[in-house]
Amino acid sequence: MNLLAGFALAHESLEDRISTRLFLNTELFVRPGFQLVVGIIAAIVGFFKFLSVTDGNVPVVGDLLPAVVGLAAGFTLILIYYQDRSTVSSPTLETLQAIFVKNRTVIGLLALITAVLHFFFHSVLFL
Repeated sequence: MNLLAGFALAHESLEDRISTRLFLNTELFVRPGFQLVVGIIAAIVGFFKFLSVTDGNVPVVGDLLPAVVGLAAGFTLILIYYQDRSTVSSPTLETLQAIFVKNRTVIGLLALITAVLHFFFHSVLFL
């Protein structure tokens, strides 16, 4: 889910640097419904990663980085969806947008890097 959420957040920046159309359908990552579903699932998976403990891992700490990045990426995608649909403005919403939405490319790249590292080094503590 971190990989999908990372592509959904950073696809614009990645298209500028590399040709992602060779291996991705970039039109899919632009759709608001897809971003909302990926955001909700990424946030849920990130939350449950805090609760999952495998043999040899310290409780909570074993998948700390993927869980935190998954929560941040999922929350950012949900916030982007809400921002596009809502006309309400508040100081809290503006603060959240300044933190998450403006840094969506950084959060997306962190999600991609974390997903790849966690895939290859799944038994490393904190990763």
